[in-house]
Amino acid sequence: MDQVGVVEPVPPVILTPPTSRSVPAGSDVTFSVAAQGTLPLAYQWQRDGTDIAGETSATLNLTNVQSPASYSVIVWNVGATNGASASLTVIGGAPTIVTQPSAQTAAISGDATFACVAQGSEPLGFQWQFGGENIPSATGPTLTLRNVQPDQAGRYCVAANNAFGTTFSAEAPLTLVPVAAWGSPTFAPYQGLSRYDPTCVPADVGEVVSLAAGTSFSLALRRDGSAAYWGANVIYIPFIYPPPVDGLVSISAAGGYALGLRADGRLSPGGGATTPWSRPR
Repeated sequence: MDQVGVVEPVPPVILTPPTSRSVPAGSDVTFSVAAQGTLPLAYQWQRDGTDIAGETSATLNLTNVQSPASYSVIVWNVGATNGASASLTVIGGAPTIVTQPSAQTAAISGDATFACVAQGSEPLGFQWQFGGENIPSATGPTLTLRNVQPDQAGRYCVAANNAFGTTFSAEAPLTLVPVAAWGSPTFAPYQGLSRYDPTCVPADVGEVVSLAAGTSFSLALRRDGSAAYWGANVIYIPFIYPPPVDGLVSISAAGGYALGLRADGRLSPGGGATTPWSRPR
């Protein structure tokens, strides 16, 4: 005769409880628990007695902690419930620069934006500087300069501060491209689209040695023999072909056409209906 026995579930037993931590503000912290008992085991982490949504594994990961708290974990299965807790102490400290502002390049009358990410005891404050002097009203993590002019080229940095001190970022330079263009903007319906405006010099125009302009487009010959090309005519199929990537020693333009002279004496026409730059003559 077969016998059937009932196995009583084993309640959870916490083998390794979470460990209390003391860390500087802005740190990342991990709490973990090791438990055994009849499977499956379920977990729920809490902060100051309140469930933390979605934190239902044996590990709790916290990022950029700013304030002290009591963390606990509840472990249960079909048999019973068990729990353990740990404290988190946050030590105040001066800000830490996590992401430094990066170098920017802009055309004259264009825009440039610097950004910084800092962490530390909140609240955090910011003050941007140019040439070692505070910039009025520049007190956020991002600095946007509009309609930049030659006297704004130079080195920028930001000071992040809180109640515990001030930390300066690395300096980041603003470089202006050496070309300025002016005149009538592009034609309707493309008003306001800078890529179609021959007066909006692209920031990556490069080291320019020669310039030319047609009715509604602009050309710049770079020292390396390549050319930059921008303006209204790029909206038309005959004008979408770029200049040859190298080998130019001279450029000229008129109306809706352009002409490049290569180092080997060949001509590279651009514009019109059938003469893209890619067809040397």
